[in-house]
Amino acid sequence: MSEQVDEYKTCDMYQAASLMAAGCKMSRYTAERGRVYFHLDNRAGLVSGLVREYLAHRLQVDALSLVDHARSLKSLCGELTGNRGPNA
Repeated sequence: MSEQVDEYKTCDMYQAASLMAAGCKMSRYTAERGRVYFHLDNRAGLVSGLVREYLAHRLQVDALSLVDHARSLKSLCGELTGNRGPNA
């Protein structure tokens, strides 16, 4: 039996945006060696199921919510890494 962790960590910006659009809350973020890691709250134990759905291309989220979260995370990544990009 696997132990539930209270936090899910990913450096995949689109996965994080998708999970946030599905209702997960980002508890914090960290930057390590030029990468940004998103830490999502998993106290309810729902993230692993959502990740399975995401990886199987079955996670359904509101499109506008996904775009909003992706834009916010992209901006955050640019601020933390100094790579603002052409559309920043």
